Amino acid sequence: MLALVGRRHTNAEISEQLFMSVRTVEWHVSTLLRKLGVPNRRALARFAPADATIHDDRPEPDAGRLPRLRARLLGRSELVANIDERLTDGHLTTLIGPGGVGKTSVALAVAHRRSSRSPKAAVFVDLVPARDESDVVRAFTIALGIEGDAARSAVGVADHLRGRSILLVLDNCEHVIDASAEVVNTMLAAGGDWQLLATSRQPLGLWDEQLVPIEPLGQMAPHLFVDRAQRLEPRIAWDPDDPQIIELCDRLDGLPLAIELAAGQVRRWSLADLLSRLADPASEPRVDRGDARHQAMSAAIGWSYALLSEPEQRLLRHLGVFPSSFRLDALEALRPLLGDGDLVGLLGALVDKSLVARELDVDRYRLLETIRIFAVERLESSGEIAAVLEHHRCWILDVATGTSHLDRWFSGRLAARTRADGDDVRQAFRQSLAGTHLHDAVELAIMRSFLWRNAVGCAEGHEWLDAVTSRDPDDRVAAWVALLRCDIAQGDGDFFAMISSASRAAALMPPTDRDAIAIAEHFLMLQHLLDASRADQAITSALQTATDERFITLLRAFALVPRAGHLDDATLRNVVGELESSCSADGYERYILNWAMWLHGLALRDDEWARRGIDQQYDYLHAVGLSETWLTAYSLAVTQMIDGISGRSQLDHALELADHEGYHIEGDCLLALAYSESCANNPVRAAELLALARTRTINATAHHVLRAVVVEPLVRRTVDPETYKAAVRRGSAQSVHDGLAAYGIERRARRSNENVTRGERNVIRSD
Repeated sequence: MLALVGRRHTNAEISEQLFMSVRTVEWHVSTLLRKLGVPNRRALARFAPADATIHDDRPEPDAGRLPRLRARLLGRSELVANIDERLTDGHLTTLIGPGGVGKTSVALAVAHRRSSRSPKAAVFVDLVPARDESDVVRAFTIALGIEGDAARSAVGVADHLRGRSILLVLDNCEHVIDASAEVVNTMLAAGGDWQLLATSRQPLGLWDEQLVPIEPLGQMAPHLFVDRAQRLEPRIAWDPDDPQIIELCDRLDGLPLAIELAAGQVRRWSLADLLSRLADPASEPRVDRGDARHQAMSAAIGWSYALLSEPEQRLLRHLGVFPSSFRLDALEALRPLLGDGDLVGLLGALVDKSLVARELDVDRYRLLETIRIFAVERLESSGEIAAVLEHHRCWILDVATGTSHLDRWFSGRLAARTRADGDDVRQAFRQSLAGTHLHDAVELAIMRSFLWRNAVGCAEGHEWLDAVTSRDPDDRVAAWVALLRCDIAQGDGDFFAMISSASRAAALMPPTDRDAIAIAEHFLMLQHLLDASRADQAITSALQTATDERFITLLRAFALVPRAGHLDDATLRNVVGELESSCSADGYERYILNWAMWLHGLALRDDEWARRGIDQQYDYLHAVGLSETWLTAYSLAVTQMIDGISGRSQLDHALELADHEGYHIEGDCLLALAYSESCANNPVRAAELLALARTRTINATAHHVLRAVVVEPLVRRTVDPETYKAAVRRGSAQSVHDGLAAYGIERRARRSNENVTRGERNVIRSD
């Protein structure tokens, strides 16, 4: 069993392989989780036997991922150590130098040096896709995995970082130098223990900026050439003392990228040929901008480009359209512009010549920024740039419109794919706005709806919809904007904004768009979710509009929620079994059904049902390619509290995750503790904690339901009204910090006085 969990098999897959029921598998997995004291299946997989190879073809989340160095760093060890030692808390150090001199490699080496001493001590912030100040902020939030209010501004990011000892590597500032300087200046003004290491061709121009010029390799340049050449052409005995190699490196000014590009040609040209072609003025483009070394780098790229075959040249410049990395299947999107031919083979040739880099930890490729800029310049000079950008936009749009609105709204797998290709979608969205293709912009935004609904990227969602609204959209676009604001409001935990947006969407949407109307009615139905009879009426009305089987299943799954704790086991099994058989593999309806099962388990204090719901939720996230968030970690903690004792360490883990994601979840944690006390038969203390929780923001719409449908009824059933009111008065006057500390849960938020402006307006009241 443990071996199969280690291989990331779902409960259903394990059931098939071991010839046992899914319920038996669930019981075994739950037992393993308890006995090994781990919070989830991903942690459980680490205990798998040595011969159980863990295989997962999906990359880890981008948040916090530190890219590997592309190759061994030569001649920079002392420099890396000196930079590491000179970094100062709360200050900015900028590595400056021409393109291709190795600034990014040096910065990454410093970051890896830090991480070798302390995991997650460094974070890489990639500015390549950034175009303005909001993009720079977003780059920080993506790298740090921040969501919520902290993701909406540089001030929020700075506040999120306060109290953390972490190195931020801000790479490729030069093309957004003013925006980078503005964001960094705001963050520095807020102070903190973190450190910032930037790379740029020019200083950011801030008063306390510490500059470190990165110089060419000098005497180590021939060794770099030999190291790279040996990999491509091992049949030749390369010698760093070879006069021709020394001369070649001198002509390339010792710039590492230029030397790598030259070494990339050794399978096609001899050293003598390379020197001859490098000396040929016709092979070097005329470059008037920048200093001599920048000109040398540009000339080296131009020279390498001139040595390519015509199909290789055409592919390289067209790859410049991708704002960051790309997968192999993206090549097919370019085929109409490139014609027939072996595009994969051509890409391999460009990788061999160091013109395209393959990312080592994920199956993606990218142009180094210096080369990407060159490729874009070639597109511009050839007059192709407008057509290529439009083709890229239409390709992403075709991916979006290749599935229906409901497919995009329901599918977790499509959402995960959209997140992985986020930079392409952002570029296509930006191009659609620039061309006033507002309908296209909305089609692209619908691709993000699932993520927004699940509290991923909500800050960016507000930006997108504000941008569409500012361009005076027609009623249909405005209706979809309102509908998408419902998804964002659900992710934000802003219940009243969700309902008001749904009302606006229903009023604007043309009656012919039945799918959109069904979505709007579903959101409107949620306001009645705490009352079974009113929920039934609203669901019956919505079912008259719904025609898609997934929507029908979703509404029926929601109908279980207000009945949590009021169905006998046999009835619940029959209803759940019927709904599970009609769920799609990756649909939102399955996510909601898992949640409904979890609520029933909590309300009944039935460990089997609660664990079934949360285990299947983890399975669902894994299957579609989405990672654990504080929400799932929190749900697991509450599940473990059914015995009235356990779950507090897991709750502490959820609090830590939330802190890293930019959420303050003290109110949610107090709600969980109230449930724990209720299960421990301490209803008066539970009532106090419920009242204390109401003094803080409840971050998830689902947790308002947890409070009203599960926790509050459990408490009210066991105390008389006057005792309950007295407990509420006492709880409201208590300290949140003290309340958490009493349970051994240390509050990781950095501000002692939490902002409570949304604490009351987001409460769904049972009356």
